[in-house]
This record gives sequence, structure tokens and C-alpha cells, in this order.
Amino acid sequence: MDIDVVGGRRTFVSTVCWLGQAFVHVAHFDDVRDEVLVSQLESVGIDKVMKHEAELVEYGQELLQKNNSVKLIGSPKNRGGVLSFTIEGIHPHDVATILDEDGVAIRAGHHCCQILHDKLNIPASSRASVGIYNTKDDLDKLNNAINNCKKIFNLK
Repeated sequence: MDIDVVGGRRTFVSTVCWLGQAFVHVAHFDDVRDEVLVSQLESVGIDKVMKHEAELVEYGQELLQKNNSVKLIGSPKNRGGVLSFTIEGIHPHDVATILDEDGVAIRAGHHCCQILHDKLNIPASSRASVGIYNTKDDLDKLNNAINNCKKIFNLK
């Protein structure tokens, strides 16, 4: 079952079942994967992971705030490893497609918060996530790919 629209008082559920979504998780493999991920996090240390992500997000915020047409969304005191943004004049799905062509993977859409997007009067947003495996170079690549996207759409 897919959710088509989420509203303040109503949610519309799609009746279409896509075959591409019809797959079965094998619980044992999920458990093994989760155990490996937790083991990796514990070996690095969750405090180090959180510190690294916070440093990257701070660097990314500084970088994107200098980029004309880019608007960062939200300013929580304690931010996770996520940079949500829009680019004036470019739909987030177009941003994601162009960045993908430049080798930069982001998400675009409502991110399970369509009501917030409606309140902000934006159709969707772009979201870059960082983790222990990312570096400042990755955020520089993100910024360069955003500049390429703006160039394609003739934005300054």
C-alpha cells in the first residue's frame, strides 16, 4: 500500500500495488546486517560518529549558505547528519537527477513530511545525508554539482 497524499486531516492511500515493491525480507539476513552495522558503530564509537557528522553538517551549512539561490531548510539546535535545501527555480527532483549525473546521491521529495512542505509552500525539498564514511570533499562535490545544476537552469 502506498501513501499518495498526506494532509492535516486526510491521508489518501493508493490502491495500486506495484510489482517492483513486492519483495520479501528474510529476517535472518536483516538481523545479520543490523548486527554488523551496530558492531561497526560500536568499534568507531558513537560519540566520534556524532562529532564527525556534526562537523560535516556545519561545514556543509557554511558552504551552502554562501551559494546563491540555495535555501537551507530548518535550523534546529541539535541537527542530525542531514542538510535539507531547495534551489530557487529548480524542482528538487530535477536537482536530484542532475546531481546524480554528477555522481552525487541525494534524496528529493516530501521525506515523510508533506504537511511541513505545504506549510513552507514548497513542492518538495532536496536532502543530502552525511555519515562516518563522508568527508568535506564530498560536500565540496555536492556544492560543485549544485553549481552545475544552476548553470543548466541558467541561474547565478
